[in-house]
Amino acid sequence: MRIKEIKKYYDTIIGKCGDWRRKHIIWRLVDELKWRWICANAPKKGKVLDAGGGTGRWAIPLAKRGCEFFLVGISEKALCQARKNIMKEGLENRIYLYKGDIRKLPFPSNFFDFILCEGDIIGITPMPNKALKELSRVLKPNKKILINFNNYYSFLLLTLQMSLKEYFNFKKTRIIKMGGLKIKTLYSYTNYQYAKKSKTQLC
Repeated sequence: MRIKEIKKYYDTIIGKCGDWRRKHIIWRLVDELKWRWICANAPKKGKVLDAGGGTGRWAIPLAKRGCEFFLVGISEKALCQARKNIMKEGLENRIYLYKGDIRKLPFPSNFFDFILCEGDIIGITPMPNKALKELSRVLKPNKKILINFNNYYSFLLLTLQMSLKEYFNFKKTRIIKMGGLKIKTLYSYTNYQYAKKSKTQLC
Protein backbone atom coordinates (compact mmCIF):
# COMPACT_ATOMS: atom_id res chain seq x y z
CA MET A 1 0.00 0.00 0.00
CA ARG A 2 1.41 3.36 -1.04
CA ILE A 3 1.19 6.63 0.84
CA LYS A 4 -0.57 8.40 -2.03
CA GLU A 5 -3.32 5.75 -1.93
CA ILE A 6 -3.76 6.29 1.81
CA LYS A 7 -3.89 10.07 1.31
CA LYS A 8 -6.53 9.65 -1.40
CA TYR A 9 -8.55 7.38 0.89
CA TYR A 10 -8.61 9.89 3.74
CA ASP A 11 -9.33 12.77 1.35
CA THR A 12 -12.36 10.79 0.15
CA ILE A 13 -13.87 9.91 3.54
CA ILE A 14 -13.56 13.36 5.15
CA GLY A 15 -17.00 14.48 6.26
CA LYS A 16 -18.46 10.98 6.11
CA CYS A 17 -17.00 9.15 9.11
CA GLY A 18 -18.68 11.13 11.84
CA ASP A 19 -22.09 10.85 10.22
CA TRP A 20 -22.23 7.08 9.85
CA ARG A 21 -20.71 6.50 13.27
CA ARG A 22 -23.40 8.61 14.93
CA LYS A 23 -26.19 6.78 13.12
CA HIS A 24 -25.35 3.34 14.53
CA ILE A 25 -25.78 2.66 18.24
CA ILE A 26 -22.98 0.07 18.18
CA TRP A 27 -20.44 2.58 16.88
CA ARG A 28 -21.63 5.23 19.32
CA LEU A 29 -20.98 2.71 22.07
CA VAL A 30 -17.56 1.90 20.60
CA ASP A 31 -16.65 5.59 20.55
CA GLU A 32 -17.81 6.05 24.13
CA LEU A 33 -15.66 3.13 25.26
CA LYS A 34 -12.70 4.54 23.30
CA TRP A 35 -13.17 7.93 24.94
CA ARG A 36 -13.14 6.40 28.39
CA TRP A 37 -10.04 4.38 27.54
CA ILE A 38 -8.25 7.45 26.20
CA CYS A 39 -9.24 9.67 29.14
CA ALA A 40 -8.03 7.05 31.61
CA ASN A 41 -4.54 7.23 30.10
CA ALA A 42 -4.11 10.72 28.63
CA PRO A 43 -2.49 13.40 30.83
CA LYS A 44 -4.23 16.71 31.54
CA LYS A 45 -1.09 18.74 30.87
CA GLY A 46 2.05 18.50 28.76
CA LYS A 47 2.77 18.00 25.06
CA VAL A 48 0.66 15.41 23.25
CA LEU A 49 1.06 14.01 19.73
CA ASP A 50 -2.07 12.98 17.86
CA ALA A 51 -0.50 10.79 15.16
CA GLY A 52 -2.86 10.56 12.21
CA GLY A 53 -5.34 12.77 14.04
CA GLY A 54 -7.62 13.46 11.08
CA THR A 55 -10.09 16.27 11.72
CA GLY A 56 -9.31 16.59 15.43
CA ARG A 57 -11.93 14.15 16.62
CA TRP A 58 -9.95 13.29 19.78
CA ALA A 59 -7.52 16.21 19.92
CA ILE A 60 -10.23 18.83 20.38
CA PRO A 61 -11.97 17.35 23.45
CA LEU A 62 -8.63 16.35 24.99
CA ALA A 63 -7.11 19.80 24.41
CA LYS A 64 -10.03 21.29 26.35
CA ARG A 65 -8.68 19.43 29.38
CA GLY A 66 -5.45 21.45 29.22
CA CYS A 67 -2.91 19.64 27.01
CA GLU A 68 -0.87 21.20 24.21
CA PHE A 69 -1.63 19.14 21.08
CA PHE A 70 0.40 18.51 17.94
CA LEU A 71 -1.80 16.89 15.29
CA VAL A 72 -0.05 15.22 12.36
CA GLY A 73 -1.94 14.05 9.30
CA ILE A 74 -1.29 13.14 5.68
CA SER A 75 -4.57 14.40 4.21
CA GLU A 76 -4.76 18.09 3.34
CA LYS A 77 -8.56 17.94 3.33
CA ALA A 78 -8.60 16.42 6.80
CA LEU A 79 -6.22 19.07 8.11
CA CYS A 80 -8.32 21.81 6.51
CA GLN A 81 -11.42 20.48 8.27
CA ALA A 82 -9.43 20.10 11.50
CA ARG A 83 -8.44 23.76 11.29
CA LYS A 84 -12.09 24.78 10.93
CA ASN A 85 -13.10 22.59 13.86
CA ILE A 86 -10.29 23.95 16.02
CA MET A 87 -11.15 27.57 15.22
CA LYS A 88 -14.81 26.90 15.99
CA GLU A 89 -13.81 25.74 19.47
CA GLY A 90 -11.31 28.57 19.98
CA LEU A 91 -8.36 26.19 20.42
CA GLU A 92 -5.93 27.71 17.88
CA ASN A 93 -3.37 28.36 20.62
CA ARG A 94 -3.52 24.81 21.96
CA ILE A 95 -3.64 22.55 18.87
CA TYR A 96 -0.99 22.81 16.16
CA LEU A 97 -1.36 21.13 12.76
CA TYR A 98 1.37 19.45 10.73
CA LYS A 99 1.11 17.76 7.34
CA GLY A 100 3.37 14.74 7.18
CA ASP A 101 4.14 11.05 7.44
CA ILE A 102 4.24 9.55 10.95
CA ARG A 103 7.26 7.48 9.87
CA LYS A 104 9.30 10.71 9.70
CA LEU A 105 8.15 13.26 12.26
CA PRO A 106 9.41 16.89 12.44
CA PHE A 107 10.00 16.78 16.20
CA PRO A 108 13.10 16.24 18.35
CA SER A 109 13.62 13.04 20.32
CA ASN A 110 12.02 12.74 23.76
CA PHE A 111 9.60 15.59 23.01
CA PHE A 112 6.11 14.31 23.94
CA ASP A 113 4.51 13.43 27.25
CA PHE A 114 1.89 11.25 25.57
CA ILE A 115 1.12 9.91 22.09
CA LEU A 116 -2.28 8.91 20.73
CA CYS A 117 -2.51 6.90 17.50
CA GLU A 118 -6.17 6.04 17.07
CA GLY A 119 -8.05 4.63 14.09
CA ASP A 120 -5.80 1.86 12.70
CA ILE A 121 -3.18 4.33 11.44
CA ILE A 122 -0.42 1.81 12.18
CA GLY A 123 -2.42 -0.99 10.55
CA ILE A 124 -2.53 0.69 7.14
CA THR A 125 0.85 2.45 7.22
CA PRO A 126 3.57 0.89 5.03
CA MET A 127 6.42 -0.46 7.17
CA PRO A 128 4.52 -0.17 10.47
CA ASN A 129 7.63 -1.03 12.51
CA LYS A 130 9.26 2.12 11.16
CA ALA A 131 6.27 4.15 12.32
CA LEU A 132 6.41 2.56 15.78
CA LYS A 133 10.13 3.31 16.10
CA GLU A 134 9.55 6.93 15.11
CA LEU A 135 6.74 7.33 17.62
CA SER A 136 8.98 5.84 20.28
CA ARG A 137 11.80 8.23 19.32
CA VAL A 138 9.74 11.36 19.98
CA LEU A 139 8.22 10.03 23.22
CA LYS A 140 9.81 10.95 26.55
CA PRO A 141 11.08 8.11 28.76
CA ASN A 142 8.48 6.59 31.10
CA LYS A 143 5.60 7.98 29.03
CA LYS A 144 2.85 6.19 27.08
CA ILE A 145 1.74 5.56 23.51
CA LEU A 146 -1.87 4.45 22.99
CA ILE A 147 -2.63 2.75 19.69
CA ASN A 148 -5.94 1.49 18.33
CA PHE A 149 -6.32 -1.19 15.65
CA ASN A 150 -9.38 -2.04 13.60
CA ASN A 151 -9.33 -5.70 14.47
CA TYR A 152 -10.77 -8.73 12.71
CA TYR A 153 -14.04 -8.63 14.64
CA SER A 154 -14.70 -4.93 14.03
CA PHE A 155 -14.16 -5.50 10.31
CA LEU A 156 -16.58 -8.44 10.44
CA LEU A 157 -19.22 -6.09 11.83
CA LEU A 158 -18.46 -3.46 9.21
CA THR A 159 -18.69 -5.91 6.29
CA LEU A 160 -21.95 -7.29 7.64
CA GLN A 161 -23.36 -3.76 7.46
CA MET A 162 -22.23 -3.60 3.81
CA SER A 163 -23.66 -6.89 2.54
CA LEU A 164 -23.59 -10.63 3.15
CA LYS A 165 -21.30 -10.99 0.12
CA GLU A 166 -18.72 -8.62 1.63
CA TYR A 167 -19.06 -10.38 4.98
CA PHE A 168 -18.30 -13.84 3.60
CA ASN A 169 -15.53 -12.52 1.34
CA PHE A 170 -13.84 -10.93 4.35
CA LYS A 171 -14.18 -14.10 6.44
CA LYS A 172 -12.40 -15.97 3.66
CA THR A 173 -9.67 -13.47 2.72
CA ARG A 174 -9.42 -11.12 5.76
CA ILE A 175 -9.26 -8.29 3.22
CA ILE A 176 -11.73 -5.41 3.22
CA LYS A 177 -12.04 -2.87 0.42
CA MET A 178 -12.53 0.69 1.68
CA GLY A 179 -12.29 3.79 -0.49
CA GLY A 180 -10.00 2.11 -3.01
CA LEU A 181 -7.78 0.54 -0.35
CA LYS A 182 -7.43 -3.18 0.25
CA ILE A 183 -6.87 -3.53 3.97
CA LYS A 184 -5.82 -6.88 5.40
CA THR A 185 -6.04 -7.53 9.12
CA LEU A 186 -4.57 -10.31 11.19
CA TYR A 187 -5.21 -8.62 14.52
CA SER A 188 -7.57 -10.21 17.01
CA TYR A 189 -7.23 -7.33 19.49
CA THR A 190 -8.11 -3.66 19.47
CA ASN A 191 -6.00 -1.65 21.90
CA TYR A 192 -2.26 -1.57 22.41
CA GLN A 193 -0.50 0.35 25.15
CA TYR A 194 3.24 0.90 25.13
CA ALA A 195 5.06 2.57 27.99
CA LYS A 196 8.52 3.82 27.10
CA LYS A 197 10.77 2.69 29.95
CA SER A 198 13.99 4.15 28.59
CA LYS A 199 15.45 5.77 25.50
CA THR A 200 15.59 2.37 23.81
CA GLN A 201 13.37 2.31 20.74
CA LEU A 202 10.91 -0.39 19.74
CA CYS A 203 12.42 -3.18 17.70
